Amino acid sequence: LYVVDLTVSDSVMPKITATLDGPNGLGIQECAQVTRRLNRGLEEAYGEEAAYSLEVTSPGADQPLTDPRQYQRHIGRSLLLKLADGTEKTGPLTAVTPEGIELEEVIKVKSKKTTLPAAFFPFGDIKEATVVISFNRNIDRPTMMSILDDVFRTMIRKKFEDDSNFDVIVNPDNGDLEIWRNREIVDDDSEDIWDLDKIPLAEAQKIEPDFEIGESVAEPIKIEDFGRRAVLLARQTLIQRVKDMERDNLYQKYK
Repeated sequence: LYVVDLTVSDSVMPKITATLDGPNGLGIQECAQVTRRLNRGLEEAYGEEAAYSLEVTSPGADQPLTDPRQYQRHIGRSLLLKLADGTEKTGPLTAVTPEGIELEEVIKVKSKKTTLPAAFFPFGDIKEATVVISFNRNIDRPTMMSILDDVFRTMIRKKFEDDSNFDVIVNPDNGDLEIWRNREIVDDDSEDIWDLDKIPLAEAQKIEPDFEIGESVAEPIKIEDFGRRAVLLARQTLIQRVKDMERDNLYQKYK
């Protein structure tokens, strides 16, 4: 892992935001582990009474690539480059070197798309680079992400009654889905152990032996844990929602 950005807000209770990335991205479990280590390090340095908030996160799929190390895992994907000379280039990323990247620019010639031979762009000439994310069926990214989130949260509520302590992460780069259940660690004898967002200390320490009361546990939930019927229903719901959106888009276009 490496640090992409680190900010500290200027306020009575400073907010420390650490944005991390890695060769394979950054998952919630890794975020939780780094958060715990940083919290313990800050407590050792400034004492347990230090007032601050800490957030460890990863760059969003639509955030610019700011570190040369981020480019490698996006080879083969389409990038939008904003160059220092004011021009923009869009096309597949084909190679990454210590000095820059190679990109096959896609241009339109007489309303037809043409791909040019790969050209080299030094990192120093790149003002901003973002991964171009698109979905088929003419549905924009925010709408599709909202549909996916809603479908999976409905599935979570049917199994766990409440979805407020769950994170649903859909990676638009590769189609991966992650569902994480977040629970606060409480004493084994606490009356709260039956709450949906709580987990007894003994159970938490089976996951990681050094967990302590008051910390949060993020557990991955596998899609197969919901059962075949629930997964099939979610699939049918998703297909229908997409079809409905297509019809709405078509109507708006030709009405």
